[in-house]
Amino acid sequence: VARAQRIAAWADDTKKQEQWLSSRGGTLEAHLMEAKGSMVHLRDYFPMNVANSVLAVLEALPESAWQLSDDTGDKGAASHRFWSLDVCDVPELLPLRSVFWRMLPTLRGEPTLP
Repeated sequence: VARAQRIAAWADDTKKQEQWLSSRGGTLEAHLMEAKGSMVHLRDYFPMNVANSVLAVLEALPESAWQLSDDTGDKGAASHRFWSLDVCDVPELLPLRSVFWRMLPTLRGEPTLP
């Protein structure tokens, strides 16, 4: 519960969000455009206490919460295999949806969320 409260308190504080984004160079769009389609690696992007809280929530999820993505049956797909989940499916992480939107409100002039 404390982890979820820590995440929500940070996500709901507009002033902290603005300070955090400006300390990281603004939104992600510039980083993505600079990478020109390559992998973007952002070290220490989230505040450490928030990142640790998110990690603890993710590590506590049962295996059944995760969805496997791989290239099985799709010969045109790049070789891959990873587990993922939608942040909206984890109540403790739901406040991060607004954070992600603030990180990338548009990409190439198009909105990233409806």
